[in-house]
Amino acid sequence: MHVNLARLIPATAALALVLAACGSESPAGDELPDAASATTVADGELRAPTPIRVTGGGASDRVAAASAEDAPAADSSMIAMPYVTYDYVVSIDPATLPTNSTGYVFDAATEPTADDIMALAAALGVEGEPVRIDEGYGLNWRVGPDDGTAPSIWLYDDALLSWNYNIGWDDTVSRGCVEPAVDPAVTIAEPTDAESADAGSTAAEETASGDEPVDPIEPVECEAPEPPANVPTESRAVEQANAYLAALGVDVAGLQYDNYVDEWAVNVNASERIDGVVTRSWGFTFGAEGALQYAWGSQAVPQPVGPYPLIDLDTAIARLESGQYGFGAFGPGIAVDAPAIEPGIAVAEEPPVDVPEGDVDGTVVPPEPEVVTVELVSVEADLWWAWDEDTSSWLLPGYRFVSADGGWFTVPAVTDEFLIEVPVDEVIDPVPLPTETVPPESLPVEPPVTTVPVDTLAPLVGSTLDEFTAAAETAGYTVRVGEIDGEPQAMTMDLRLDRINVAIVTVDGAEIVTRAALDDGTLVGEVPVEPAVVEPDVVEPDVVEPDVAAIEAELRASFEGVLPMTLEEFADRAKALGFETRVSVQDGEELEVTADERFDRVNVELADGQVV
Repeated sequence: MHVNLARLIPATAALALVLAACGSESPAGDELPDAASATTVADGELRAPTPIRVTGGGASDRVAAASAEDAPAADSSMIAMPYVTYDYVVSIDPATLPTNSTGYVFDAATEPTADDIMALAAALGVEGEPVRIDEGYGLNWRVGPDDGTAPSIWLYDDALLSWNYNIGWDDTVSRGCVEPAVDPAVTIAEPTDAESADAGSTAAEETASGDEPVDPIEPVECEAPEPPANVPTESRAVEQANAYLAALGVDVAGLQYDNYVDEWAVNVNASERIDGVVTRSWGFTFGAEGALQYAWGSQAVPQPVGPYPLIDLDTAIARLESGQYGFGAFGPGIAVDAPAIEPGIAVAEEPPVDVPEGDVDGTVVPPEPEVVTVELVSVEADLWWAWDEDTSSWLLPGYRFVSADGGWFTVPAVTDEFLIEVPVDEVIDPVPLPTETVPPESLPVEPPVTTVPVDTLAPLVGSTLDEFTAAAETAGYTVRVGEIDGEPQAMTMDLRLDRINVAIVTVDGAEIVTRAALDDGTLVGEVPVEPAVVEPDVVEPDVVEPDVAAIEAELRASFEGVLPMTLEEFADRAKALGFETRVSVQDGEELEVTADERFDRVNVELADGQVV
């Protein structure tokens, strides 16, 4: 519940509020650091907003004060208490709602490459070749050894492209030591003769059994370690950190720093902020002789998204009251008198929380919640973190409500259609166990000899056998042909995890890989390719249309005035002219003949054995 003390505003102001809530092409509330500004100005466009299936979210980690002296006094005393509800009294003019309608996204679809890790290695001076590490749940890259014998750097495939650097570590075994100081008032009893005899007897037994007695290593007296030499000053460390950041492509002009300095090392922590919210950060630790000992950060650059339509004041307060969107860094809270803690005093554990005792049946009856009244006096532009189901990270436009005591409470300011809540059973959906083919015990399983994921070869299914084999062998796999043009081939029954069985078909004389799978049945890829059907070459004769009239004229001229004649005489004369003879009518009766048509054949009629 809430009470608004500023509800009576003119109609023109209400109209202005509606227009402002719909978003602005040029949000006045955005204060971008140089890197983010360059992205927006250079591209000239914003990525269009899309609905987010939110699997996690929370308030910003905005830092409003530049130093501890500038921070509100209530900040250090805000402690979340159980069994508390909040009654918000709103003393805010709706017309003062921010109009920052631009958000940002770290897109999880960006996958790191070998070039990315090599660029990091070059910037931080790490030598070596890139190593791709895919353990099935994430893709990582490393340059340098993983045993601490030399500097190394790692790059991860999260949305921010996180990385870390380590100069290495000393793997030698240190000798134990004890503090020499002993209270003279404490008397250490000497062992009795019987105890000494037992100890000697035990040692003799161990020697007799063949075990050599081991002389215990006497601890030496501990010496206080000396701080390293030539640890850089804070200003020098910041200069070195900025040089590394510049080599990484980061604009250091708009960064803010939070450093820690002592005689052992200098820790430089740089952060990039949008609307006061930390979007990216980097850390550098410098030790002896100014050498870089450790470093971490992220390489992804947030993409601007917008403009978003924004909610009105009533909807924002309803979200605040629901509690489902999280709260600001200092709220919800209740100002209590927290005991002062002296610097350097570690708190062993949190104070116990009294849990109400249950009834006889074990049912816990919580006490009535304490109602705390919070007066909200102003609202500022903010950004609200959210994570979607594909693990992308979003910074959405938000409203930061400031209370009269200096606390603040943040809710997302975008409309509901851009915040789709994913059911818990979908977020915590158990990952199905992989189905494995267990070989018989009699068949030894040869360990894999490659760390390159086999799915990288999937795009090559459909290429020639030679091309596929060359790529597979480069990745550390062997290739075996198990099927040729649909005919299975004889194969051994052993199981090797680094062998790929392929089926090939012959197309235009080339052997094409149509299917590839590991020995255990894991499918690499498959494409529908049919073998080519080779049709026999059929030479069709050249067909020349005969001149029927000319043929008839030739025949008439050849036989004119000579008929009748015997069949044999006619056949001989016709054959000399290139014609065959067929009797079709004999003594007035038509004979059965084929119905085909030939222009080199003559049909004749016989009467009394003569061609008439």
